Formats: sequence, C-alpha cells, structure tokens
Amino acid sequence: MQIDPWILAFSALTVIATVWMGFWSAKRSRTAGDFFVAGRSVSVGWNASAISGEYLSAASFMGVAGMVMSSGYDALWYPVCYACGYLFLLLFIAGPLRRFGAYTIPDFAEGRFVSPLFRKIAVVFVLFIGFFYTMPQMKGAGTTLAYIFPGLPYWAGVVLVGAVITLNVAMGGMKGITLVQAFQYWLKMFAISVPIFVLMAVYGHYGKQLEDNLPDHSKPLPEALKKLEYEVDFSGPPGFWVKYEYKIRSWLKLSAKRPYFFSGKFGSHQYMGSEIPLYQLLSTFGALAEHEVLRQKSLPKYKLIPFPSESRSSSRFAADVLEALTNNGITLVSNAGFVLRAVPTEVAKTAYASEMRKPLPAKAPPDDTWLNPFGPLTTKAAKTAAAARTNIEELVTDIPLKPGTPTDANLFVRLERAPISQALDMYGGLVGRTPPSGRTETLDQLDKKFNFLLTRLHLLEPPGYLPGEVNYRNTNPITAGQLKSVLETAFTTNRITVIAIGDRHLQAVPTQTLERLRQETRNFRIQSLARTERAYALLYTYSLIIALVCGTAGLPHILVRFYTNPNGVAAKRTTMWVMILIGVFYLFPPVFGVLGRNLMPDLYAATGAKGTDKVVLELPRILNETGSAPAPGAAVSALADRTGAADEASAATREGARAPQKKRIPWGSILSGITCAGAFAAFMSTFSGLLVSLTGALAHDVYGRMLNPKSTPDQRMRMFKVCAVLCGSGAILLGFFVEKFEINKMVGWAFAIAATSYFPLLFLSTWWRGITMKGAATGMLVGGTFSLVTIASTMLADQAPWAKGLADFYAGHPLLRILAEQPAIWALPLAILLMIIVSKLTRTEVPADIRMKMLVLHAPEKLGLKQEYIQEHQAR
Repeated sequence: MQIDPWILAFSALTVIATVWMGFWSAKRSRTAGDFFVAGRSVSVGWNASAISGEYLSAASFMGVAGMVMSSGYDALWYPVCYACGYLFLLLFIAGPLRRFGAYTIPDFAEGRFVSPLFRKIAVVFVLFIGFFYTMPQMKGAGTTLAYIFPGLPYWAGVVLVGAVITLNVAMGGMKGITLVQAFQYWLKMFAISVPIFVLMAVYGHYGKQLEDNLPDHSKPLPEALKKLEYEVDFSGPPGFWVKYEYKIRSWLKLSAKRPYFFSGKFGSHQYMGSEIPLYQLLSTFGALAEHEVLRQKSLPKYKLIPFPSESRSSSRFAADVLEALTNNGITLVSNAGFVLRAVPTEVAKTAYASEMRKPLPAKAPPDDTWLNPFGPLTTKAAKTAAAARTNIEELVTDIPLKPGTPTDANLFVRLERAPISQALDMYGGLVGRTPPSGRTETLDQLDKKFNFLLTRLHLLEPPGYLPGEVNYRNTNPITAGQLKSVLETAFTTNRITVIAIGDRHLQAVPTQTLERLRQETRNFRIQSLARTERAYALLYTYSLIIALVCGTAGLPHILVRFYTNPNGVAAKRTTMWVMILIGVFYLFPPVFGVLGRNLMPDLYAATGAKGTDKVVLELPRILNETGSAPAPGAAVSALADRTGAADEASAATREGARAPQKKRIPWGSILSGITCAGAFAAFMSTFSGLLVSLTGALAHDVYGRMLNPKSTPDQRMRMFKVCAVLCGSGAILLGFFVEKFEINKMVGWAFAIAATSYFPLLFLSTWWRGITMKGAATGMLVGGTFSLVTIASTMLADQAPWAKGLADFYAGHPLLRILAEQPAIWALPLAILLMIIVSKLTRTEVPADIRMKMLVLHAPEKLGLKQEYIQEHQAR
C-alpha cells in the first residue's frame, strides 16, 4: 500500500482544522438557541458562505465531474438545477420562513396549522430526506479514504469520516458548524479551481480539450498540416449547407440533389483506360462533394491513379475515390469549412498523432453521444429497460415438461402419417402450452367458408401451414420425457423448431426462419429506442429539473439555515449571495469531467469507489509523471500503479512513462492533496448540516415536544448530543450499502422526495391562507410516500438479487421505470392537487388566526409584527 505523503498531509490538516473549530465553537455554544439556530445572529456574508459550504456536497465536488465524464453533457442538468433551486427559495420561501421564527420545519408545520399531530408527520420526512441525503456523503467519504490509503476497504473510510463528523456536531451544534461550513466553502472553491488552472496551463485550455471530442470535420487542422504548401485542384462555388442523403465516412457528405452517374468521363476528357490523373480525380470529387480541393505540392499533379471506368452512382463513386487514394498513399483531410486537403498518408498520420488523445475504453460513451444534452444519462432508464426486455423476449427453444407431469408414466403412442399440427398439439399437452392463435378445426372451416373473412379482419391469426408428417409407433411403454424427445426429433427431421411464447403458448416455425427471428429479437432494443429514446429522455430530464429546482426549496437542512439570520431581509440577501457563490463554483467540476475523459480515460473501466467519481482526486497526479509537458502513457501509468484499473495502453508505453526522470517538485501530489482536502470539506460540511437537521428533529421535535414537553433547555442540549451519535451511526450503516450507486443519482433521489413532500407544504402554507392541516398532511404524505416507495423499488430492482421479479416488471414497462426512478414530474402535481382538493373539502378547519399568521409571514420587518414562534426565553 503506497501512501502519498502530500495527499495525506493536506487531508489530515483539513480534518484537524475542522475538529479544532468544533472544540473552539463548543465553548461558545451555551444555550439551546446556539445549538439549534446559532442564536439567530449570523451575518449575511457568513451565513451565505456557510449555506454554500453545506449545499456543495460530495455530489457537487466529486459527483458532477464524475457524471460529466461518464455520461456527458446531459449531466450538466444537475449543477444548473442545483443553482436555480435557490431562485425559488429567494422568491417564495426564504423571507416568510425566517419571519415565522421557528427552530425546525416541524415547528413551522405545527405553528402554521396549530396541530401537534402535523409535527409528527413532518418529523418523519425530515428523517427520510436527511438519511437519503447522507448516503451519497458516505459514498464520497469511503471513496476519498480508499484513494488516500490504497487498499483500505471502502467501509473503513465510511466509519472513520462518519465518526469524526458525528463528534464535531455533538460538541458544537449549529453555532459550531456555521464557522466550519463557511471555512469549508472557501476551501472547496480553492481546491476545485486551482488544479483546473494548472492542468489547463499544461494540457491546454477547456476549448482545446473539448475539440478532442468533436467530430473529425469540426476539429481544427493540425499546425503541421497548415504549414505545408498546397496547389488548388478545384475551386467550386461558395460552400453552403444542404440536406444530405449520402454519407461518406464521418465527415464528408454528398448532396442528394446531384444523383450523377459516371462512366469514365471526367470533365471534358474521356479516358478509355483504367488510370486517371490525380488532379482530375480530385477536382471531380470536389465538384461532387461541393468542397474546395487543395493538393499538397509533393504529390505529382499528373500521377496516374488506377480507377475502373464502369458506371456507378455518386455515392459509390465517392467511396471508390477514397479507396483509390488510400491505396496510393494519399489521404483527404477535412476540417471545419468546405476545404479538402490531399496529403501523403504518412504526413497526415504524423500530424494527427501528436494531437491524438488516448483510445477510449469500450465502456466510454462515443463522442456524439457524450456531447448530446439528452445522452446516456437521461436515457439510461429507457436503455436498461429495452435491454432487459430483449432478454425476456429472447427466443427459447428448450421448453421443459409441464410442472406436475408424472415422470414414470407408461405411454403408448401411435402416429401414422400424422400432420405436424397433430404432433404439435401432443407436444403442447406435454409442456403445458398451446398455439397463440386459438384456431380450431371448426373456426378454420368457418373462416374458409366465408373466404377467410375472419383472418382478413384479424379475428384469427393466419393459418401457418407446416409441411411434413410424423410416423411413430412404440411397442414398449415410454415416459413423458422420452415422448417429448421423440417429438422434438421428429420436428428437427422436418426442419421445424418449436419456440416458447410467453408463459402459456408455443409456436412452430421453419428452422430456416429461426435465425431471422433471432435477429429481429436482437434488433428489438434498437428499434424500441429509435421510437422512444427522445421522448423518454425528455421525460426523465423534465422530471429531474423539477426535482432539483423544487427540491432545493424543500431540504430541511438548508431551510433551517434561514432561521439563523436576524430577520427576513437578511434571509433574502443571504439567498442572493448563495446563488452567486454556488454558481461560480459550478463552473469548475464540468471542466474536470472533460479533462478526465481525454487525459485519464482508464477510469471508465473501473467501477464503484475506483470509477469516474474520483476523477477530481486522481487527475492532478498525472503532473507527477509528466512534469511540465504531457508524455504519452503518463496518466495511464499513474492510474494503473495506484488502482489496478484496466489499462489499454501497451506495455512499451507504460514503461516509457515510468522511465527515470530527474527529481522535481511533485506538483501533481500537491494538487491532488488540495483536491482531497476539498473532498473532505465537501462531505464533512454537508454531513454536518444533515446531522444537525436530523438531530434537531429528534432532540427538539420528538423529545422536546412529544416525549418530554416539560424538558429544560439543558436536558434538550444533552439529548441533542445523544441523538447526534444515534443519527451518525445510522448514516454510517446506510453508507455501507451504497458503494455501487452514483453519488449524483442518490442526491437526485433525496431532492425528489423533498420536492414532493416539503416544497408543496411550504409553498402553499406560505402563500395560500385557505390550506388546512388535513389538506397539507394528505398532500405531503401521498406525494412524499409515493416518491419514497418508487425510488426504493428502482434501487432494489437494480441491486437486490432477490428483487428479480421487480426488475423484470420494470424491464417490460420502461415508461413506468422512468416515472418510478424520477417521480417528481407526477408526484409533485399530485401532492399540490390533493392539498387543494382536501383543503376545499375541509375549509371550515382553516385556523381562526390565519390572517394574523399571514401578516407575520409577509409584513415588512419595519412594521414590528415579526414574532418568534420559539421564544428566546424557552432556550435559556
């Protein structure tokens, strides 16, 4: 196990600083108000930094970069919506929520509707959302520790980091973690930005890295080819885009409005032989393709190129030209625009080799898919369902006997010149299946009498005539299994194969058509996606947007932060600054994803804690191998040495990368240590906030308001520390089971539950005086519970071996799978609709003091109407 001292030092320094701040702030947290809402005295700048530090979790620091690398640009929906969610908070919730003056969201629920019962319901969803959100933080902790200490088990990292954060929260409460989270935001900003600037200075800016993923015809021409001297062989009309029908390679397309045919005639010359001058071949090709053609001067203009003179279509002609040029050591190079350059093949290879990126592993999405905003991430549910459905509908030819068939029965069979249909009926009785058409002799005769009217109306399947006959007669008794083998042999002799259809039917098909049927089955996935991929991708994306934008306004650990501001105006200003701070931060993780795809593609081959989620941690280390300039195979060697991930580079390349070099400053380790420190800050700050939210719900709402309403502030402070240990232990336990899930996807699930439970409650309770307790509770319970159950079902279907039946169900219903995996698009409207309907039905139960409460929620602070729901004397 090789431990990098720089990485260990920076990570340890971050942990020590965090623990020291916890001890320091613990001495200043004396009252219950300090533990729950930091004394309501946190300034705008300090609170904005703390909220940003708490919000930018492992999903933001590591998950966004990893998901951009693994899935492509459709993963950018995550950071965009993470930032936009605060706009909803600013416009609708932040100010009124602070003016109400509670400690927790269950406080708000009880005070708004004068219902202790509603507090109990609200507490349940604080726990569900909080524990769901702790799972990706634990995944980040395990991944980071496994990177710092190669060979350390994933679970060990979860336990160590979880224990440190739990101790920190138990000591200092909200006042303690406010200082910690504000410090950790700026640490994360430094850790994510500085390595990016250094890597771009060495390997090229973001635009240059992105060019490596563009189609060939969009890439700039290498400098080596630009410096060559050329002669113009064809200069056609100005280039213009047209609708193309024929496609030549991946970068040159022929116009559909030029369906020319050639028979050896080029320009005004007729060549009777089979050799054409190079310039004439290039000029005719350029005219057809509507491209200007430049010929490198070293290529003789009148060089004769073997080219057959038979008639051919324009598409075939172009393909033949490219083949003829290739055979003669000439390559047509295209770049952005309508210019083709004919250069020697060796020159082209040398020019492009210096700028060529490493080959992508098989698991990596292709460039065009990776650049698609509706790419492999947003269509993953549809692709998974289509692939699984293909497995379900695979043609099965090995059909077992019907369950319960006696194995020792003595049978006598007599089949003399029996048609195949009769043998098939006997076979169906043995295996418990029938032909799917349901045709009988009576129906056949009736159909024939009316000129096959039933068949033409699709009331009956067309009668499939199967030629052949069966002759078999046994003198000794045989078993059912032996009879089944005899019939299968007879079917094979008559070139017939019997396949299973579903669970109850079978069908006999000619053997020569079986392969065609198999091919059609294999093509099912492609055909299904061709019809539904775009629609499924849009549905998934819209649901994800709703979950992330509305879910931000429903996260308890974020909402409770606004109670720490002095007043509603400060809460709104805090929200505005939070949008600015996290917006700037989100500029950097996607750049890590692009750099990782080009410089360290071997991460695609690994899974779990060694996969793309650690690109932020691993990528800076390539500077250790390369120094100040990139060397082929350096990144590959660095990765293989540390993780053992699949390495597709040649042994010679890796040995070259490991060649002895002069001693220099290990900038790669230093930068990697900085990013590891940022990763620690990411999951430590967010986990701290989540733990305070969960602990506050148990200590204040459950213990202080339900179990022991007469408890003193000192008793509630002691219970806060006990509950912090209990919640931290529960989060650690959950972290053991989520190693195989993507960090960002788990965060999206937590947002979906928040969006369908707390967001409609807070939005309608703040702005509609007609909502009642029964209406709010019904909508929150139905929306949140449905989201929780459907999300859990997809998690089990993907990972639990015993949930194969559930996986098969989702495989056969891809639309339902997407709606279950991202339920916000239907669960949020359902929750709001139920709140409105039930509130209308129970309109007589609107609280009597609703006008005063709405005035407190919305009146400016200068009017002096603000009233703290939890009075300060209760916290002394």
